[in-house]
Amino acid sequence: MSLIMDSKNWRGRPQLHGVQAYGRTTYVRGARVGAWCWDSERNGTLKKLENEVYDASLAASDAFQARKKELESSGRYTTAGIREELKKFHAALVAPVLEKAKAELQAANEALAARRSSIKPGTAEPKFSEVQKAEARAILRTMPHKQAVSILAGSDADPLFVEAVLEAKAHMVAISPALRAELERGALQKRHGPEIEELTEIESALTTAARAAQVAADDIALELREDTPQRPQLVRTA
Repeated sequence: MSLIMDSKNWRGRPQLHGVQAYGRTTYVRGARVGAWCWDSERNGTLKKLENEVYDASLAASDAFQARKKELESSGRYTTAGIREELKKFHAALVAPVLEKAKAELQAANEALAARRSSIKPGTAEPKFSEVQKAEARAILRTMPHKQAVSILAGSDADPLFVEAVLEAKAHMVAISPALRAELERGALQKRHGPEIEELTEIESALTTAARAAQVAADDIALELREDTPQRPQLVRTA
């Protein structure tokens, strides 16, 4: 498990922009980002998401804001001129970072989907013969629903009947879709529990990394948006 339970050890920031006070930056402005609450050193995918998506996107946003302040403090440019200079900065240094983050997100999503699709319900090693399982299915077909639920999903579930159901097509055993789904979930958890937990953590981290990349890109796009269509004056004149 890579989730960091102590919030004091989380990295990143809750919101996009920070406020300087008493020598430290507190991130209390802008869109919500969400802290990074996973120990990325324990998982290669998490490490890549943190470094190349989450951190990279926020660093690109910070660099953009720093360049904006630099241009504003120079006194050389009008508002339109600052925007034009920021467009150049964005094209040269910011956009490539955000595009790389987008590509990393897509690759991570595809890898996650592939791993999830490879997880199938069923028992790892059959414990009962085909004859035993066929007999169990025949018994289930004549059993009242309440009794079937008890023998399949009760506190003392019978592993023969569970295996017989999971290895059969749905039409071969007359149980409810909800009960079958519950049996499949239990089998998945029993057989692939650690991997499912890992994939769930990666999925949560993907959501946070994607949000960081998106809010950074959206914030920069808003800064670069032109309010007027006419040709602007770029440099201040005396």
